[in-house]
Amino acid sequence: MATSQHCSHLRSLIQDCIEKHLYTSAAFFADKLVTLSNYEPGDVYLLAQTFFLGRNFRRALKLLNQSKTVERDARFRYLAARCLFECSEWEECLSMLGDSQVPEEIGAGQQEQSLSSPQTWEGSLSVNAAICLLRGRAHLAMENPFSAKKWLKESVIADPNCYEAFAALVDNHLLTSAEERELVSSLKFPEGSRWVELLYRCKCKKYENEYEVESCLSELEAEPSLAGSSQSELRPAHAATGENASFSSKCSDTAEAACTLATNGDVRTCRAEWHYHRGQYQECYAITSGILERDPYHLDCLPVHLASSVLLGKKNELFIRAHRLVNEYPDQAISWFAIGCYHTCAGQHDSAQRYFGKCTSINPRFASGWIAFGNAFAALDEGDKAMSAYRTAARLFPGLHQPILGIGMEYFRMSNLGLAKEMFVQAMAICPKDPLVCNELAVVHYRNGQHQQAEVLLQHALQMVCGAPSPRWEPTIVNLGHVLRKQQRYSEALDCYGTALGLCPRSAGTYAAIGYTFHLMGDLDQAIDNYHKALGLRPDDNFSTDMLSRAMQEDCAEFSRLLLTDTPWQGGT
Repeated sequence: MATSQHCSHLRSLIQDCIEKHLYTSAAFFADKLVTLSNYEPGDVYLLAQTFFLGRNFRRALKLLNQSKTVERDARFRYLAARCLFECSEWEECLSMLGDSQVPEEIGAGQQEQSLSSPQTWEGSLSVNAAICLLRGRAHLAMENPFSAKKWLKESVIADPNCYEAFAALVDNHLLTSAEERELVSSLKFPEGSRWVELLYRCKCKKYENEYEVESCLSELEAEPSLAGSSQSELRPAHAATGENASFSSKCSDTAEAACTLATNGDVRTCRAEWHYHRGQYQECYAITSGILERDPYHLDCLPVHLASSVLLGKKNELFIRAHRLVNEYPDQAISWFAIGCYHTCAGQHDSAQRYFGKCTSINPRFASGWIAFGNAFAALDEGDKAMSAYRTAARLFPGLHQPILGIGMEYFRMSNLGLAKEMFVQAMAICPKDPLVCNELAVVHYRNGQHQQAEVLLQHALQMVCGAPSPRWEPTIVNLGHVLRKQQRYSEALDCYGTALGLCPRSAGTYAAIGYTFHLMGDLDQAIDNYHKALGLRPDDNFSTDMLSRAMQEDCAEFSRLLLTDTPWQGGT
């Protein structure tokens, strides 16, 4: 019969094997320990853990089910459910956990009674949070996003330090922008975890409250000596009101001195995403390049790095990065997404859609892959396939408005303005602060002859653009010019076209619009001059060619009329 000292020695040896990742050795000694200790519950749990770590899920499950403790100890039940989850038996996993209500937290006394080994959960995450997280992940695997959202929220509320639950909510886009911010505001973070709250806020969608995002990032990046004064320095010159005021008040309550996180990869990634959201793609690329130079395998940074590389036309970087990823991570969706991004940048959309399709087959929960998959089909004018990809994304990611926006764009391309408007309204309900949604809805109003409504939406879109307008928003400014021209407000329309040319000086369409506006004003010389500029940039522009011919005919007719009346010719005036 083994002594208690012998069993204690074995437990220490098993723990050491686990720490050194020698799971076969750990399982060997744990199996003997269980026999020697006459199946002590704590030792049974330890043996099941070694089986689980060695990926012997069925064996661990069998051991736990044979134990009489599995029905009355949440940790036994949780580990059994994890085994079922790893075996892809989602319904059995939920049945093991019990999917009716949030379990009662196990007290310290119960822990000591149920487990006699060192494998207690003291000083760690809440058991409830882990159980709710597993429920949420099981519902996600069963493509039940609404139940998944419920349990993942329960998990992060039960313990705000359960980052996996928060990341699952954000990465799977189960919440809208407003819901994400509301959830973070409701969490009760432990004392000294101010930085966790700030980082959670920065990881939320960035369509609302520009001041809050910038303030959180600045506080995370502040030097330790500035931590106490950062809140007052970051306030805008005007008094904060409403939501900003409540956030500022909450921030001012905690002026914690801490080490700066300015060089942390996650914080730098949030800063890069903020630059990307503001249309500052060069700044975004510079930050992500620095992150990946230091940590080439920072997978969370890769999507925004690849997106900015595509928009900046960096084909060589995309080619090298994609092939490196495929060689080192062939089973990761991001690797094939990178190859698709390279082909997109090269204009090879047929190849791009194949790689985006492989990306989504490897990881169906990769939102960027589905959006890019639909965009590739849209670029090939394959509307049905594009809408199929967008619909799948809309079903999988209910908090993401881009798939619904893409569906609306495809309906608009088919000239089905009624359904297009319905989709844009739905997208706006999910994310009312996205300028692109306002732009697309305004275009529908424009096509329906509702020019005043279109003007209001376009003005609203430009007001929501973060920072100074970038070339990304040149089409919106041009659209506003078209709307003003339709209302015969020619001077205002010309101002918009001039602003658009400042962003994109070589836009043939803008020069054609300026020429047409001058044409309507009767200034044929200016109209002809701008039509020529448009054709110099795009010689095959049929509109400019036809309007130039018409303007020259009208100018010649005016010149002939003046000759017949002996009136001095004023050059089209």
